[in-house]
Amino acid sequence: MILLLLITGCNFVGKQSDIRQLESVAGVDSLFVPTGNAKLDSLLQLAAVAPQDTVLAQLYYQIGDLYENSEPERAKEYYLKLNDLSEQLDWNEGRWQFASAFAILLGREGLLDSALVVLAPALELAKKENNEAWIAYLYINTGAVYSGKEWYETALSYFMEAMPLIERTNDAKKLGGLYQKIGGVYININVFEKDVGNKRKRRANVFLP
Repeated sequence: MILLLLITGCNFVGKQSDIRQLESVAGVDSLFVPTGNAKLDSLLQLAAVAPQDTVLAQLYYQIGDLYENSEPERAKEYYLKLNDLSEQLDWNEGRWQFASAFAILLGREGLLDSALVVLAPALELAKKENNEAWIAYLYINTGAVYSGKEWYETALSYFMEAMPLIERTNDAKKLGGLYQKIGGVYININVFEKDVGNKRKRRANVFLP
């Protein structure tokens, strides 16, 4: 995913531990680290036996992530399951994951205003909870959508809001990725592009890794 996943927080580590426990219950060999279709099959098996809790929500997120590039409509199905279960559980982490992932798919389809509608309440919730990791992540995703709309000044304002939060993580990779996005916005602000085809191509690339 684009930006995804910039930050998942400590809770994700705990969910991974819970998923490993579930693997043993489901008879999945935890010493084997599957990839590709094997990983997808493994996660689908776990989801079929998982209780209705945050572990299942996390499985829905991971399954959607695996479908994202190859079968976006299937990815949407699992992201929506993630959202529904997160609402039932009143689990904010799942709400933020859904908003970020679903907005990316909407952005790739050119549904940029819809992506902003999905992101806005998630960002406000992250601010209310004072969760800096997710505030930064959602700022960046929102900036990416505005960049796709060619509202470069607005995109830049969101990226700049994220910068001090990312700097506090001392993560050079994340900070470098943010600098790259900011640099891209400055280029688009200062360079006039006449080629409509290139502009369309650039919009699509905003939502790619």
